[in-house]
Amino acid sequence: MIDSDDIEQMLDDLREFPGYLRELIAGCEDAILVRAAPDGGWGAVEVFCHLRDIEELYVERVGRILTEDEPFMPAVDESLWPIEREYDKQQPRVALDEFARQRSHFVELLNDLDAPRWHRRGHHAELGDQTVLWCAAHAAEHDATHRRQLEELLQHD
Repeated sequence: MIDSDDIEQMLDDLREFPGYLRELIAGCEDAILVRAAPDGGWGAVEVFCHLRDIEELYVERVGRILTEDEPFMPAVDESLWPIEREYDKQQPRVALDEFARQRSHFVELLNDLDAPRWHRRGHHAELGDQTVLWCAAHAAEHDATHRRQLEELLQHD
């Protein structure tokens, strides 16, 4: 069972991540942020677009879990989003700002939840039952993964 201090730390981490990303890219020119990774993988712009779009899913799903009784959440195949949504043509700082707005909304949903609301659940088509707490913890883990990815990507400059 996660305690209130752990939840507060997780909320702080979620709240602070967009600011950390802004600091990380503060001295970067846009040309650096839109180029692919050295291995041909995602550059910063694709990561920011991905974070924005996944955050939109978190907001939608947690909102449903908090307002509906055990909602069904279909699986989403985000693998085509970079192509369909043309991540490589988007402005990195705009995508980051949009992510920050979505994240602010997500944290607002989570603020001041009592224990029973943290444990409300929905059913994901592929992953099974997901609680609000699972979604928040998953978002924090997802942030950590992309934080490391961006740090590595931008350390080359």
